[in-house]
Amino acid sequence: MKLKNIQQLIVKVFQIDTVKYYTQNQKEIETDINLDGLVANSEKVYDFSTTSSSKLLFEDFVLDLPEGDRGVYIVDFIGNVKSCRVVIRRGSLKLVTKDSDEGTIIYILDEKNEVTAKVFL
Repeated sequence: MKLKNIQQLIVKVFQIDTVKYYTQNQKEIETDINLDGLVANSEKVYDFSTTSSSKLLFEDFVLDLPEGDRGVYIVDFIGNVKSCRVVIRRGSLKLVTKDSDEGTIIYILDEKNEVTAKVFL
């Protein structure tokens, strides 16, 4: 990430309750999601006050995401009253249907195309 004129940068990571969000909103999670009332899963403050304010900085940030957890995360970068957000999607599910003699079969596949659930209708 490129930074300039930043004395302090706050990085907040929010894990979104995807089932609740998708049930209520019926749309994909975007960066303009309202985070009011949510508590960040992690928060770090980076101090750049010793760096020249006119100098352009290139920084890599290691995010504190739960190990191996699927989900959707919003990362909020806040500095000098401005913010920038990123949506991180970890893992995915796909739905595949197949007609059979018994009726319709619905397969739910994970990101590796492995069947995680099978439903008969």
